[in-house]
Amino acid sequence: IRASQWYEDNGLQMEAFRHAAAANDVERAERLIDGKGIPLHFSGGVTPILNWLESLSTAVLNARPSLWWRHAAMLLIAGRTDGVEEKLQGAEAALDAILQGAEPDDRTRNLIGQIAAARATLALTRYDVDTMLAQSRRALAYLDPSSLSSRGNANWTLGYSYVLQGDRTEARRALLEAIVLSRQSGAIFTLILASIGLGNVQEADNQLYQAAATYQNILRLAGEQPQQIIHEAHLGMARIFYQWNDLDAAEQHARKSIQLARQYDVQVIDRFILCEVFLARVKRAQGDLVSAQAILAQVD
Repeated sequence: IRASQWYEDNGLQMEAFRHAAAANDVERAERLIDGKGIPLHFSGGVTPILNWLESLSTAVLNARPSLWWRHAAMLLIAGRTDGVEEKLQGAEAALDAILQGAEPDDRTRNLIGQIAAARATLALTRYDVDTMLAQSRRALAYLDPSSLSSRGNANWTLGYSYVLQGDRTEARRALLEAIVLSRQSGAIFTLILASIGLGNVQEADNQLYQAAATYQNILRLAGEQPQQIIHEAHLGMARIFYQWNDLDAAEQHARKSIQLARQYDVQVIDRFILCEVFLARVKRAQGDLVSAQAILAQVD
């Protein structure tokens, strides 16, 4: 515990978390995860937290329902959907057991909102627009105004549901709100997601220079350790360079997008298929019909 405190005092959040976990100080470990010093958009931040959560007993999780939700949220950040709904149901069951029919207080209402925000994210991986809309709105209704990170996440899923519906005006509004909240809270992962959505809207509105600037900013945010989700920014850049007839740059970004998208569980998340279809389009434009045909056959 003393080591954990020393690391925290010196701005080394991940080391502070590791020592709190080693000391079995659940409350301290969870508080440190909430801080801004752990880069949750990199595997180096997510993996040790997931390992810790998976080591906790059901009794510990039931005593702190927020840990059930956090486990689900960390799985989603890691690009995994298996077990997410079960953990959200575990959070709700633990909450019900604690409340026993009593009205939820502000903290409990906030957790209800966080669970809804995670469900909206899970629905996004399945293109379930109705659930995305309903759970995003439920999240925003329950989340405390001070819960900036979770409100940013809920605005992102709300905005993306509008993207899928073709309502770019409402999508832009929700995504810009998500970007503002994510910046304020230091939630880099949600900032990247919302920025990708904004880039998609800018592309759809034929604002290609603005979209390119948005995607380049995402790549700068990712730094030296790009996570799977960054493939969306590379794919966006590939589409823009294709429009500008810079086919070599388009191919470079398309291949990078495939490399990153294939890091997902390909049995669950299908994004690499879109990347490979687009690479086939680039190869066709380059006059390489043999490669284009081979790529499409593999994708099919």
